Amino acid sequence: MLQDIVEKENISIDKDASLDDAISLMIKNGEGIVVFLDGHTAVGILTERDLLYILKQKISLSVQALKYYKTSLICIHLNRSLDYALHILIDNNIRRLIIKDNDNHFVGIVTQEMILNYLERDTYRIHLSVSNIIGNNQELISVSPLESINNSLKIMREQSIGSVVIKDKHKLLGIFTERDLIKVMNLKIPMATPIQEVMSSPVITIGQDTIIADATQLMIQKKIRRLVVIGEDLNIIGIIGTRDIMRNIKGNYANLIEHKLKIAKNTLDSLPNMIIELFNRKSSHHIHWLNNKAKNTFGNILDDDICTIIDEKLWKSIVSDMDTNSYNNDARVTIKNSTYTLSISQYIFKDYNLIRVLFVDVTEIEIELAQAVDSEQKMLEHLMQQSRLAQMGEMISMIAHQWRQPLAAISATIGTLKLRNMLDNYEKDFFDKKLDQITLYSQYLSDTINDFRDFFKQDKLLEDGNFEKIIKSTTIIIQPSLDHEGITLTFDLQKGIIINTYINEFKQVVLNILQNAYDVLVSREIESPEIIIKAYKSTSKVCLEISDNGGGISDEIIHNVFKPYFSTKKQDGTGLGLYMSRIIIEDHCKGSISVTNSALGAVFTIKVEV
Repeated sequence: MLQDIVEKENISIDKDASLDDAISLMIKNGEGIVVFLDGHTAVGILTERDLLYILKQKISLSVQALKYYKTSLICIHLNRSLDYALHILIDNNIRRLIIKDNDNHFVGIVTQEMILNYLERDTYRIHLSVSNIIGNNQELISVSPLESINNSLKIMREQSIGSVVIKDKHKLLGIFTERDLIKVMNLKIPMATPIQEVMSSPVITIGQDTIIADATQLMIQKKIRRLVVIGEDLNIIGIIGTRDIMRNIKGNYANLIEHKLKIAKNTLDSLPNMIIELFNRKSSHHIHWLNNKAKNTFGNILDDDICTIIDEKLWKSIVSDMDTNSYNNDARVTIKNSTYTLSISQYIFKDYNLIRVLFVDVTEIEIELAQAVDSEQKMLEHLMQQSRLAQMGEMISMIAHQWRQPLAAISATIGTLKLRNMLDNYEKDFFDKKLDQITLYSQYLSDTINDFRDFFKQDKLLEDGNFEKIIKSTTIIIQPSLDHEGITLTFDLQKGIIINTYINEFKQVVLNILQNAYDVLVSREIESPEIIIKAYKSTSKVCLEISDNGGGISDEIIHNVFKPYFSTKKQDGTGLGLYMSRIIIEDHCKGSISVTNSALGAVFTIKVEV
């Protein structure tokens, strides 16, 4: 863990300190860095590389450093692992990390050299020699011994390098690094001084066949960051530093670097989509890299948990799906009024995973989808109206069945009374009894109209209802039609079930299915026709089964029965009844509806939440 190697002493200084004080502290800590604090919080850093550019501006060292130190900091938490720190250092092309605690208070720094010093010898690629990596370096930059400090620094700035070697013809005299610059500034040595007077000498060199492990140990022993590499003819070939060594560390991180080279982060940086990479280890998901688009959107969130930008519940669901290989890249997040789907890739290594999250902007698609949904909703409302009109037509036939008997009875009773009246055979008790019967028949007709009127009221609110009463109040409407055709209606209803639903819409579904069963039994002239309604509670759902003995539905068409405008009734069918039943159950009642064949006929099954 980082806490084993973090450097805490002589690293930080107050944010209002002068450049002179900062340089003195650099000399004292020997790490080439000063961290500026506002209370306990790190607010800026100044490195030896920054001094190159400060000198160019000929700034007095007595001024406050706050105008010149960097405020864009890369910080990670104290409890991170060493390989995670390595990942951050190399991915962001930096030498040092600022370490903070859980309260975001400054703890100290970790450098490349500290990590190399901590790692065991067998961590390095022992089988590789210096010649394997020297080719990756820039062309060696050298100056003459009489070159001034000022001109040497200018070359270092222009070439963006941290050191120059000093040669007299082919003879290597010394090396001048950014660390030497700190000494020059602290001692206030004139910039016109020849470089040979301030260079480090003698130069520590290694052969090109030196194995990397030995080169690393030499840098640790001498407390330096660079080694000059010479060839067999003693000519200078180049310089290797701790960054070159770290890029060749053996193990998981080397594999990760190899992989990341293949996927070309520069390309990812140029993409218009936001991309974030996470270091996943022991169920923690911390951001270790963002492309430019993501940085511009989210700001400095390096090392933050991914749940700072993605809802924790959503992220846990995504991780769970990734663990079972069932994530479909369909999760959606809204950021700054834009909607994104999360396309996620995962790369698995020995003891950690690398997760890449690609944010795909679907804002315009969402708007178009919302418009399409609105259009579809209007279409469904139109189809619902068509279905209601068609169902009303069928129910007029049911009303005729219900009214036929009482109307006939009223007509017969009136005929009897007229006959008695014509024969002057008036008996008050007889007349009163018959008039009471006419009143009862008339009330029955009125009740029937009320039942149908209530049935077609549009539900506005969810209501609690007794399931048994809902079913039986629906069957009252169709019962006379069933009786007229000799169809037996059998109930097997579990008592005491209460559901919360749009009751009238649910009744319409039940009536649709019963009407379909009635039509089949009548058209096929089934002997001893029967409809069975069964209701029972199963865990958190209520199940309703409506079955008949009409012979079932052909296997060739059974999968089409819930589609719009599909009907087997030819000219008499609209093809909307069962389709709208499915819409009502799935969208309004949040349930499911299906149909299967039994040994005797079709079985419609409806399941809704209690």
